[in-house]
Amino acid sequence: MLNVQLAQAQACYYEMAQVRGMKAETLAKIAGQAADLYRAASRSMSDAAFADIDGVYPWSVYLRTHAASFDSASFWQMSQKAHADADAKGDGYGVEIAWLTVAENAANAAVSVVKGSANPLSQHLDVTNTTLLAAKVRGRRLEAEKDNTTIYCNPIPPARDLPEVPRAQLAKPLALPDWSGYGSRDVFASIVPVEVRAVHGNDGFPATRGVQAMGVV
Repeated sequence: MLNVQLAQAQACYYEMAQVRGMKAETLAKIAGQAADLYRAASRSMSDAAFADIDGVYPWSVYLRTHAASFDSASFWQMSQKAHADADAKGDGYGVEIAWLTVAENAANAAVSVVKGSANPLSQHLDVTNTTLLAAKVRGRRLEAEKDNTTIYCNPIPPARDLPEVPRAQLAKPLALPDWSGYGSRDVFASIVPVEVRAVHGNDGFPATRGVQAMGVV
């Protein structure tokens, strides 16, 4: 569950970074780390373990679709960076198309995980945002391909030649604080010890006689 919690927190950082208008490269790093954390959570459990919990909530599908969704978000942001770089240099528009292609593939894969799941509970998972992202990426890809064919004529590198997206892990586990230096009151100090109670019985303690009369003790 640690990786799940970290992944959720990293996803929140990504949303916050978007709202704050951070650079595309930074957003790509944050989204990529969220994808890795969702993937790690998915791989940390066996099929048998997932079988025990998927009947209550489709965790196996949830984790896989979120990993692919954040992969797509990361690649989309890298395509934005590639476009800006190409505009600055007047060359490299094919790199943008390559990033758009892998972003679209990842988004479609995320939706397919849910749509193709045999678990009926999976159909309650909301993939609206991922579907919208896939449509946005596809629209930009078609536009970029047209521009590249008619204007730029830049080569489009294969996906395997794209660089790895660096990661930025913002969600990190924190150690529990050391409370040993703080005094604390024993909340059980006023409870009659079992040994004393065994010797005196309930009748020796007025506080318990009323409870005994009600049949509780």
